[in-house]
Amino acid sequence: MKQLNEIDTGSMVVTRGQNGTLYLTGGAHEVLEYVTGVRPLNPRSLIHFSKNLISRKAAADSMGIPYCHIVCPDKHSVLREDFPHDIVETLGDRFQRESGVPFLYPVDALRDIPGGGSYWKTDTHWTVQGQLVAVRTVMRELGFESAHIEDRLDAVLAACTTRMNYTGELGVKLDPRPVESGLVYERPHHMHFSTNGLVGNNGTINVIHNPRADRGRLLVFGDSFVMSCLDVFAEFFQMVLLVRSPYFHPEIMHMFEPTHMVSANAERYLSGVPIDAGAPVALLMAPMSGKDSKPTVGFYETLNAALRPASPLSPVYFERLGQAS
Repeated sequence: MKQLNEIDTGSMVVTRGQNGTLYLTGGAHEVLEYVTGVRPLNPRSLIHFSKNLISRKAAADSMGIPYCHIVCPDKHSVLREDFPHDIVETLGDRFQRESGVPFLYPVDALRDIPGGGSYWKTDTHWTVQGQLVAVRTVMRELGFESAHIEDRLDAVLAACTTRMNYTGELGVKLDPRPVESGLVYERPHHMHFSTNGLVGNNGTINVIHNPRADRGRLLVFGDSFVMSCLDVFAEFFQMVLLVRSPYFHPEIMHMFEPTHMVSANAERYLSGVPIDAGAPVALLMAPMSGKDSKPTVGFYETLNAALRPASPLSPVYFERLGQAS
């Protein structure tokens, strides 16, 4: 039996691994109960997941665009030897075996980074190295050439700087707060970032315009893991639009007219997958949430232009935006 070092912070349970790495093991998604086999999976999650991905693929096919879904592995699924609990089965493994639909689950590629370097020790999320693995996996699935992928990812890595004294979302719950250092990628000045600045989760909308990219338009539906990769994705696309949502929103797809589409979810969210048929209108998610939003200057103008690509005003707007960056 592995030695346990658990800290109940009140809002979540954080477990310290063998080398000081922190893991989320309690909270709303009851992570530990699922991986240790204490809590059975609701079969509706598998059914909803399969139906969702089949209908999303059909929608993408109807527009003639490449599409893929990525399940973003939780830290314990990758760093199993360090994780201080015995894992019976991960949700990602279960869904790969039983969902009957193809999706990306890059556990092995993330595990290949030495020293557990694909995740921050004090956070649940990927480091830059982990982000590069995820983006590489997605871009290959979308059909991009390997040489082009590696060229852009090498440029990202070369532009990284070291961040000192970082404490992630798990570490801030502890006293004293542990700190670490690692690489970070700052968005280049020529890229223009807009957001509705929702204070909360679902309903956030981000738009990145990269006038130097030679490719098309990427539409993303997902959560915080894929959100962390947007600046890297923007190295490949002139336009990236993300809606933070567990759903696929077809009205956004038809308005945005993407050339490529990706959906994503953190592995722990597989415990409760909603059906896409219940999705609200994406543009109403933020006001319906009742949470405050702090949009960046010009956000609504940017979103309006992004969602009207056939309008003659759209290219004029983004050309002017690129000149101002």
